[in-house]
Amino acid sequence: MQPPLRLFLGVLWEAFLVSEGKVENWIQRSVSANKVLGPVVWGGEQNAVT
Repeated sequence: MQPPLRLFLGVLWEAFLVSEGKVENWIQRSVSANKVLGPVVWGGEQNAVT
């Protein structure tokens, strides 16, 4: 018995909408976390990369 296609497509669509809305937030969080953790993790190399 195969799972209903509508359910599968619905889940995919919801995941797409969620990711569309949260990609920018995720990027901003990654950048800010990188600014905070970069010097700790990479030491002086972070300044050379940016």
